[in-house]
Amino acid sequence: MLCRVSPGRIERIGLIAILVLATAVPIPVLAQGVVVQGRVFQFGSRAVIPNATVDLEGYGAMLTTAGGTFRFEDVEPGEYTLRVEALGFSPESRVIEVDSTTTVPVLVPLRIAPLAVDSLVVELRRIDIKGRVRDAALDLLLINAEVLTNQVAGSLTDAHGRFTLKDVLEGVPVRVVVRPFGYLRVDTTFVPDEDETYVFEPVPDPWVEGMIKAQIDKIEERSAGISAIGRTPMNRERLVFYSGTFSLLEALEVEYRNREMGEIGCIIIDEKREDFLPADHFLQTLLPEELERVELLFDGQMLRIYTREFMQYMFDSELELRTPVFADVSPPFCL
Repeated sequence: MLCRVSPGRIERIGLIAILVLATAVPIPVLAQGVVVQGRVFQFGSRAVIPNATVDLEGYGAMLTTAGGTFRFEDVEPGEYTLRVEALGFSPESRVIEVDSTTTVPVLVPLRIAPLAVDSLVVELRRIDIKGRVRDAALDLLLINAEVLTNQVAGSLTDAHGRFTLKDVLEGVPVRVVVRPFGYLRVDTTFVPDEDETYVFEPVPDPWVEGMIKAQIDKIEERSAGISAIGRTPMNRERLVFYSGTFSLLEALEVEYRNREMGEIGCIIIDEKREDFLPADHFLQTLLPEELERVELLFDGQMLRIYTREFMQYMFDSELELRTPVFADVSPPFCL
């Protein structure tokens, strides 16, 4: 059965947050406001509770660490509602007051919520749930979208936009956050059913689209007036036309109506030269939907490719784009 999940709560993707999750390397942040931090533990025993959901009014939600801790930074002074939930425990809600103190400590004890079922022993079953992430407007399956949950390890969508979340608790509400680059995130909660196929359809983030356009404009300015530009570049809106069934090689052959792919002397990917020659086999492995821009320069002898991932890098760097250079020698010289 197909189940299309509407976005429960959609927020802008923070680009720094994407990089932190992608690399799993913590990036120190210089706090500008107050830090609200604390620990969630079992009432009466002080045993810490990991993976509890802690929601601070106006500042989003997070899961507690293996040590039961949580931390919100840059909190402005004022009164806020703090809500904490964990599987098997009664939820806790309280109002905290944040003043100009640098750090506000919060300890949250949770009471066990026993389930009485007339002497029956109930064991929760774990199931796998599957789904897809797609751009409904473009009818485009989204690759490498992060699919996160408050119960189990997250997943990335594959080349067909599919994902699997393994060992989710059956019958227990699960919170799922879908974060594809260039789109507003989908944040929703539902009771999982292993017979359903969940389809998430995020909408484009206009702010990120504007940032991408600015980077493409930089590339265009770099190329302005260069006699090497002999063919119209393919930007994402054109590349996605070939998504689903075409490799990049096939898309180039159709787009430029020629058989000159074997004449490529060098390939530049994200401003770095790659030694993938002859090019045919390598270009068969690339999917048009993974890319942001493709340029064929110097009468088809230089291929420059810019990936979606590279666009994220350009946002936060002062990258100096090179002027394309090609010398028809053996081997070819190119920058």
